[in-house]
Amino acid sequence: MRKLSLLTISILFLLGISFSQITQTGTLNGRVTDTEGNPLPGVAVTTKSPALILPQMTATTNESGYFRFPALPPGDYTVTFEISGFKTLVREGIKINVGVTTTLDVSLELSPIQESIVVTGQSPTVDRQRTTLVRNLTTEFLKSIPATRTLGTFLNMVPGVTSNTVHGSSERDNVYALDGVNITDPVTGTQAGSFSIDIMEELSVQTAGLPAEYGSVRGAVVNVVTKSGGNQFKGTLSTYYRDDEIKALKLKMQADNTKGTIFEGQKSGFDYEIEPGITLGGPIIKDKIWFFTNLSFYRSQEYYPGYPYDKQPTNTPLDYFNVYPYIKFTYQATPNDRIVLSYNFYDYRRHHRGASAYDTEDTTWNQTTPIHTGNFQWTKLFGPNFYMNFKVAFLD
Repeated sequence: MRKLSLLTISILFLLGISFSQITQTGTLNGRVTDTEGNPLPGVAVTTKSPALILPQMTATTNESGYFRFPALPPGDYTVTFEISGFKTLVREGIKINVGVTTTLDVSLELSPIQESIVVTGQSPTVDRQRTTLVRNLTTEFLKSIPATRTLGTFLNMVPGVTSNTVHGSSERDNVYALDGVNITDPVTGTQAGSFSIDIMEELSVQTAGLPAEYGSVRGAVVNVVTKSGGNQFKGTLSTYYRDDEIKALKLKMQADNTKGTIFEGQKSGFDYEIEPGITLGGPIIKDKIWFFTNLSFYRSQEYYPGYPYDKQPTNTPLDYFNVYPYIKFTYQATPNDRIVLSYNFYDYRRHHRGASAYDTEDTTWNQTTPIHTGNFQWTKLFGPNFYMNFKVAFLD
């Protein structure tokens, strides 16, 4: 009885901490039949993608014609179906998204000679395996939308989300994750720390029908999946800049809204913001070890009308400075073992916190908030229907 009790307690403990196992991958499965609907066992199913470190992954359909690839990184995949006596079928542009099971049912035609059929642009869009409502914003979407570069901006583009509230829940009912690590501020219930939008490969937002491991979440599970590099070296160099006026043309882009008030003639509100950044990713060892890194910072300035109280009509600007370097390594130790190690640093610095029209500079204070987020994750495949994901993570 004692052993049984200890086993039960251990299982309950593991279930309790499994909340941190926020998924970072998707699943591809399906069924292969002939043109008459009969299952085809023994079909070799091969997947290829720039998201995979391995050149390809292969599975074989079972006696009922089913195949399955669990724990696939998000991205575009090419899936090939081959068996002797039938035309080879190649499906291109199959999208795998985080937290989504993509079902790909196909039929193969008989052929006395070796032929191939290539089908492009018919990726399934309905997850038939889950009741969870998942919205995924891809890299292409994140890059193409002209919007403020914050996680909250993109979260509020998801249907059912307004001012960070999901389907009428409270803003404090959401959970935020970076690389599957819970980064929710325990005091405010909002996102703790930040990062460059340039590290995001995909943003996965689960808003309804949440599975049991998210039992305490009444809003959304907001999961940021980061980039991993690839077998080719790629990098970006970018700068985002916004000003309250085009000085060369003396054209105001934002009003001070002080006309007719005691603060008329003073600067008020937004002044400028700038965010330069550099990314680099590629192979350390091709088909074995990848890296991705990003170095960015954000600086902005604004004015509070009437501050400081003792220096009017001169205004002292309120300044903000954020720095957020990021690095990630992905190691394919064996065809069935993938290890991911990532680290994100964020520091929020500002002066004149608490400034108002009734304050002097001596009554305000300076703030610095360094936040460290680290993640070690080991995924082991035992077969098409069973795999293990072991994670050790920290948020300081």
